[in-house]
Amino acid sequence: MKHRYLTAFCAVLLLFLLTACGSKAKTAASGDGMQGERTTGTAPSGPSDGADNLADQNRFLCGYDQRAARIGDVLYYTQYGAQDVPMIFAVDLNTMEAFPLCGKPDCEHQDKRCGAYAGGFGDTVQLTAYRGQIYFLDRVLPASILYRVNPDGSGRTEVTRLNRQLEHGEDGYSRSWFGIRGNQVYRCLCGNYVEDSEVSQAMILYSQPLASDSADQAKELLRVDDVSCIAVCLDGDTLYCAAWRHLPTDESQMLLYACDTTDDTVTELYQGEAPMAQTLSVKDGKLYFGYSPTPFVFSLADGSITSLPPYAVIGDGVLLSPNEGRETCRITDYDGNLLYEGRYYPEDYETVQSRGALHRKSLMLDQMGCSDHIFYYLLEYMQYGSREYGVLAFNADDFTYQILYDVVSPVEENAGGTLTITDDDGTVRVYDTLTGEQISGPPEETEQETGEPEN
Repeated sequence: MKHRYLTAFCAVLLLFLLTACGSKAKTAASGDGMQGERTTGTAPSGPSDGADNLADQNRFLCGYDQRAARIGDVLYYTQYGAQDVPMIFAVDLNTMEAFPLCGKPDCEHQDKRCGAYAGGFGDTVQLTAYRGQIYFLDRVLPASILYRVNPDGSGRTEVTRLNRQLEHGEDGYSRSWFGIRGNQVYRCLCGNYVEDSEVSQAMILYSQPLASDSADQAKELLRVDDVSCIAVCLDGDTLYCAAWRHLPTDESQMLLYACDTTDDTVTELYQGEAPMAQTLSVKDGKLYFGYSPTPFVFSLADGSITSLPPYAVIGDGVLLSPNEGRETCRITDYDGNLLYEGRYYPEDYETVQSRGALHRKSLMLDQMGCSDHIFYYLLEYMQYGSREYGVLAFNADDFTYQILYDVVSPVEENAGGTLTITDDDGTVRVYDTLTGEQISGPPEETEQETGEPEN
């Protein structure tokens, strides 16, 4: 079944006018996994006009670890096809069908031999779209390798290896971003670096030509010391970069810069107190900072800051804000007008934790961002020794949700053991670490939550 999808996909994708791919049966992306059909709620429908405005389509796809990009009617994202098997997936936004971006004949998409496999170090890769092609960055120590691939998955090419000295500091980096403009790759990292025999935490922005063996031509454009968090985005020829420092007052100081990619000149735009954020989008002279307990909007015209609802995911004209407990959300416009309040993921996801500190069930949602009023989340769900991977799509126009390419990977047999907990009063309880079930001892009370998706 999956091969029929892929054949149709590859042929039609070149014209950016995808059509339905027949049957909805799906194949496992893991040799031991099971491909689910979980689509609780009415499936959201994507755009059908075949628009190819990369800037607008990707403007708010700036979520967790840069793991989503869009070209026309296709959304690309990186997720695990099985535990420790990262892959690149594609979603036909006209049908909301998702499958591995693999062009190998007769591939079962079960292991690292799959053509969609990307992430040699076991980590998911970062994606961006530029001039109708997908670029992804594979951080395989000691090198970070930039690849280019056609939108149908063919023509995977190693573009260049990034400058090792700038790329990997003393202890690596905690946050990073990359973008393509002209014939340059732009890279921004936050981590520990050594200078004059001293280790300091710093942010580095550098550029490097899109050519093989160009690492020695990398050019450092900006370095800011004592930085603990960064947020970066490209808007036309302008690269915006924000860095935060902790102040003695327990407040955070934001340093905001603009880099003109036509000549690589950097200008400081702002320096002052502002809450930390990890994602950045720009539209109509305003910078939108998200992936934070305190998201906000910064005006490029007057430097004013306007707060947004806590943990809000930012879309084009709409915001998704989880309610307390996180199982329901509020959809509002930028002016705060309520458009919807209710669930945004299936009811059968929950978080249940035992007193033995074993997560029997645990839901994690990391935002991928928003495009055409559809909010996307990377989904990971653990329960009783199995791990589920997928993507949640929530449509803010008709308030429906769908789980895309739902893969369940069981934990290896005999991977579990026992955990013994002794309370202060001498009560002993023994647990199975694979399932989280209590084996012996008096029954315990468990704490059940309604789900705690990350934002």
